[in-house]
Amino acid sequence: MDTTMTSTKVHILPDGRMRPRDTAEYVGISPKTLAIWRSMGVGPPFIKVGYRGGRVFYYKNDLDTWINRTGRTQITANVQRQRKRGITPYANDLC
Repeated sequence: MDTTMTSTKVHILPDGRMRPRDTAEYVGISPKTLAIWRSMGVGPPFIKVGYRGGRVFYYKNDLDTWINRTGRTQITANVQRQRKRGITPYANDLC
């Protein structure tokens, strides 16, 4: 098992909001997974700003709370095990 950690930069707005792409990088998932989670009603809390499908943002404090509450590393391990067995993870496995 490779335990090498890499460092990446994410952009956090002055009020603590993050765009989905930065959120996905921060949490360690793909932006597409994050979008799927949003549509399924799972994953970290988010806000929409604007009228009719406005822009999506995540607050860093909410992300940190969600990561600590859900045990993000455990979620990742469960999903990886399922994928190795050819099982597609479902919403119940994600949060």
